[in-house]
Amino acid sequence: ADAMEALASRLADATALATARERQLEVMSGVLAIHRDECAGKDAELCALRDENASLRELVERLGEPPGSVVRSRVRFPRSPERKNAVAAVGSGATGMTETEEENWAARGGFATPEPAR
Repeated sequence: ADAMEALASRLADATALATARERQLEVMSGVLAIHRDECAGKDAELCALRDENASLRELVERLGEPPGSVVRSRVRFPRSPERKNAVAAVGSGATGMTETEEENWAARGGFATPEPAR
């Protein structure tokens, strides 16, 4: 009878220990899930920052281009009404070309393929 009680006591202790370890694993699993979610959030934030950085680099490249030039993405700087009026008033403008010639020149790549002088 004593042996059976000792065995039952050891079984109860082992069961309690197993239950406690199971709770520990659940807590650790929850902590890991939280960290995984945080990492996913930081990953998304990192991707957004990389995209923003690429956009800023492209903007810096565009700002280094002469006005009216075409960049890789084929997006022109929009002309302000003041600039259009100034170009119209000067005639050939600062570039020595009409606005149409400048647009044609820019469409062909700007400095990469300059328009022959007329």
